[in-house]
This record gives sequence, structure tokens and C-alpha cells, in this order.
Amino acid sequence: MGTFQNLEEVTPVNSGGKRGINFDGRGCLVLPQTVQLGHEWTISVWTLAPIDVGARTYRDLVDSPNSQELIAVILARGRLGNYNSNSFVEGFNARDLTDGWHHIAVVGRQRRSTYYIDGLRIGSKRSQARGTIGVVGNSRGCREAWGVMADFQMFAVAADDTQIKGLYESG
Repeated sequence: MGTFQNLEEVTPVNSGGKRGINFDGRGCLVLPQTVQLGHEWTISVWTLAPIDVGARTYRDLVDSPNSQELIAVILARGRLGNYNSNSFVEGFNARDLTDGWHHIAVVGRQRRSTYYIDGLRIGSKRSQARGTIGVVGNSRGCREAWGVMADFQMFAVAADDTQIKGLYESG
């Protein structure tokens, strides 16, 4: 499972029939061993809106344990994308999400990252995070907390549109 750091800033959430964890401030989950992102991968998570994108510049879902070699999924000023390549999906802003739970998925394949919200593809960028993941819910220094999340999953395969829709529909 991993070790929660700054436990006082990691709180359980029960809202809308779903249970999750709120990573706030310096709260984060450090994995017991790093996970290497290969040539193909999928990250899937449920997040609770509204997402406060004004308080911090970035909200990190995953990060490297030792250096800022990658952040696979971030919200920067409400945008969804990849920190290292400074590439974000055009036309999407987290501020526009309705209140409640939303499914976010990112698929890395063939040097591209494809982003999904609630089972629908919202964009693709010519950039794919590679490296190791060791922190969930925040940056490695625990200074860019994601917020509320549930059902975080990582897969060592690139899911297709149908599989992403299935993850969303399964709730």
C-alpha cells in the first residue's frame, strides 16, 4: 500500500456514495517501492469536484520519488497535462467540472499521452511520461496536493477507448 506522510493532512472522504482520500497541504502517499512506467501505461482515478485550482499552481496526481523527472498527470491552473513537457490538453479546464465525482484517465503509448474525463477522450499530446513513480496524491516534496481521489489504479498496458469507458461506467 505505502506510507502516508503528514498524516494530519490526509483525511477520509465519504461523498456521493464513494469513499476517497483527501490529500491536502503536505499529505501524500509514498509507495513502498517505485513503479517503473514502461512504453505503455494507463492511470485511472476518480476525483471530487470542485477542484480548488486557484490556491496552488499545480495539483500533482503522481510524481517521481527522487527528482522531478516526471509528473504523469497534473492540474496546472485548471489544465490537465504533463509537467515535464509543459503540455496541456487544450479546451479543458477543471473549473468547468460540475460538482461531484469525475473519472480521469491518462494513457501513455507511442510517445503520446491521451486524456479522458468521464469516459470520453478530451485530447492527446505528443508527450509521454516515462520514469519511476513513487508518490501518489502530491509532489515528491508534498507541496502540490491533488485533493480528493478514490480508486487510484495504474496498469502496465495502454487501455483503448472502450476499456476507459468501461472503467468509468464501472464507477
